[in-house]
Amino acid sequence: MDNHGHKNLASVENEADKHLLEIGESRRSSIQSSRTAKGGEVKLGDLLNHPKSKQNPVKADDRAILTESEEVHVEIEEDDGDFNLPGNQFTKTIDKVEQDIMQACREHKTGIWYGIGIFFLVLYAGYFCWALSLDLWRAQGLWIITICFVVLAIYKFIQHRWGDVIYLHICAPPIGHVRKHWRIWRWLVPLILIVLFVLFAWWIDVFKIFRERPHQLISGFGLIVFILFSWLCSKRRGRVQWSVVFWGVGLQLALGIFILRSTAGYVTFNFLGDQVQTFLEYTDVGSEFVFSAPLEVHFVLFKVLPVIIFCSYIVGFLDYVGIMGWTVKVCAWVMQYTMGVSGVEALCAAANIFVGHTIAPVMVKNYLPDVTPSELHCVAVGGLATIAGTVLGAYISFGISAAHLISASVLSAPAAIAVAKIFYPETRRPKTLNASNIIIEKRKEKNVLEAMVNAAQDGLMIFGAVVCQLIAVLATLAFVNAVLAWLGSMVNCPQLTFQLICRYLLYPFAWLMGVETADCEIVAELIGVKTFLNEFVAYLQLADLVKNGAISVRSQVIATYALCGFTSLDSLGIMIGVLGPMIPERKGELVVTCIRAIFAATIACCMTACVAGLLYDDGRRLFDSSDIIDDVANATSPFLANTTDTSM
Repeated sequence: MDNHGHKNLASVENEADKHLLEIGESRRSSIQSSRTAKGGEVKLGDLLNHPKSKQNPVKADDRAILTESEEVHVEIEEDDGDFNLPGNQFTKTIDKVEQDIMQACREHKTGIWYGIGIFFLVLYAGYFCWALSLDLWRAQGLWIITICFVVLAIYKFIQHRWGDVIYLHICAPPIGHVRKHWRIWRWLVPLILIVLFVLFAWWIDVFKIFRERPHQLISGFGLIVFILFSWLCSKRRGRVQWSVVFWGVGLQLALGIFILRSTAGYVTFNFLGDQVQTFLEYTDVGSEFVFSAPLEVHFVLFKVLPVIIFCSYIVGFLDYVGIMGWTVKVCAWVMQYTMGVSGVEALCAAANIFVGHTIAPVMVKNYLPDVTPSELHCVAVGGLATIAGTVLGAYISFGISAAHLISASVLSAPAAIAVAKIFYPETRRPKTLNASNIIIEKRKEKNVLEAMVNAAQDGLMIFGAVVCQLIAVLATLAFVNAVLAWLGSMVNCPQLTFQLICRYLLYPFAWLMGVETADCEIVAELIGVKTFLNEFVAYLQLADLVKNGAISVRSQVIATYALCGFTSLDSLGIMIGVLGPMIPERKGELVVTCIRAIFAATIACCMTACVAGLLYDDGRRLFDSSDIIDDVANATSPFLANTTDTSM
């Protein structure tokens, strides 16, 4: 075809396009005028099917060109049913009734929700009274939970209705007086608390234990040594705020006395530990259905790791409904107003107790670019010194005491802040001085089911990461031990292994924590495995040691607290990988900060173990888990036979 033919074809196509544009604009204006009252949008189907199209019919080829034409800008959307409703009069009546009902629900939304709430409240009240009338003791868990919810509901109601008035007339005057005379109160308040603390300790016979078993004071000496060691490693020794350290250690000791020595603390954490243990056992139902085999055949893969997915699923539910956020804010408020740290530091430290170092920074990621170097260091230390609630379930599955693991995670939070502020003191004014002013980023899911499904998928990712780490770490350990044995054979020391080196290198740490002399080498080995490999393998080895009776109960308890933290090299890499994308402009500073943080987090875990060694009563056998750990260790002994050498 020559150039003249091409020009004729082009002119024909241009005329066709103009014709289609005229038809489209004509029908658009007609439909738009008919739908303006309803507020509808013009659709492509309306343009092609409107009755006025009979006046200017569009052929099939023209319809295709109109659909694909880039010149006609038509918004395509789903039919909302407002235009040309199909069907007979009956279906139209049903649609009209449905629209009226939906409109009434929207107008009376609040009243409907109140009615539903009152209905279920009355239903539960009847069930509650019925249960109490049948057996009061059997229903003790039910009425304890009910009382807690009633107290919380009354508190929220009073806060909403008269919170401002109560604060103005009752709370504001004493707070103003304290602020006005802060120079006096800053010394008087700690003095009063110390006196009350000593009197409470004397009342529950804490000092009697020291008289009967003075060797437990070694743990107190170790606590002082670890604080002094932190000060020697401080970046600015002259700028350390010792009030923060005092409050951190004070909170740790107070919580330790409440948990390990008081009857109320014993009952509370023993109850929590039993309930958590029972709750996690429901994972076996799903595991048995999926794997269709006895779970003990592949204990770690079939029984332990699925707990991570189940815990992630439940944490996703608690986070979406707001229970997790409320709990984190309460813990953050306590730590901020006692220790005087910033809002970001308090929130991250509190969140690490429940969700771990991979999720806690996400809650405050909008504030991370503006944090000071000291705050960044504190965020990293808090994440490495505690254990995530999702992984905590896996360690409980090993047979480690659930109550001890829960209390260890709680005790490590104030210790992490105290050590972090010694290693890297604050020299600037943080921008987030109040934790209550920080807005925690909410989940983006549209409903609770979507949140739980996404959380379970996150748990699956953690599941896969743990599997990869175990394979890589244990293989690396076997290779390193083979190389060390070969090197040792050259000097008549074929028993040289990584564990043997850790036993002697970290022996002073174990002794300072109060471990019995006969078990110091064993606990030192566990600390080395945890630091240079990971805590997963360390807890597996601890379960095997307890089963074989190779470690005393006291040393077992101290080791449980010492290992409860992500203070390992692989966790250090994860921490850098999590925080790096949030503050890419400070990545170099982040790497250096995290390297210092892993040393500080290790010291914080050792301090938590010192508190446990100082306050633990051998005669009371608090939270003894020997009954369940035998079955666990029987399943894991073959798995650890090639990597653990407990005979040296």
